[in-house]
Amino acid sequence: YNPLARMPYIPRRKRRGSTAYFLEKAHNELWQPPSEAISYVISGPKQQYSSHEQLYSELASVWKNASVQLNHLCKSNSIFYFHFLQPNQYVDRSKVLTDEEKLKAYSAKSPYRLPVQHGYPWLKRYGQELIQKGVHFTDLTQLFKDEKETTYRDDCCHLNERGMEQLGLAVGKVFQTVFP
Repeated sequence: YNPLARMPYIPRRKRRGSTAYFLEKAHNELWQPPSEAISYVISGPKQQYSSHEQLYSELASVWKNASVQLNHLCKSNSIFYFHFLQPNQYVDRSKVLTDEEKLKAYSAKSPYRLPVQHGYPWLKRYGQELIQKGVHFTDLTQLFKDEKETTYRDDCCHLNERGMEQLGLAVGKVFQTVFP
């Protein structure tokens, strides 16, 4: 299974030479399947996955291990480390989207939707392991579960001002439990 081979090309018309043109060009080049001509030094060993499950489990495992190592590094330098799993509109049953969000912040064709739907369950599962390993981990994916107002501003994951305020308050509450 090669996840890059399945990523969509997103055609858009941009004025040649504009920043948007170069960003689109870079995006589309990054999502092209790797060429056989790319050296091992750049790409590393080839990985083949038999399923989405195997791929996302591996990605989440790397994510978890990196967080554990960051926590160790911070502790050894007397630094507090916190890890938050951010809300995302593509997490199943995490928010009833407003009409505005349905128009601006959700797209069945978004390149972010499937990775979130396949990956977040693994991140949530491994997040619990982070807690067991002493990491200050907080799953904020349900932060907007009861929110009636618009909090997302685009079809990726970015929040509007109201969403950012609520996120900041949630993070602050976590800090208050550690620093009363």
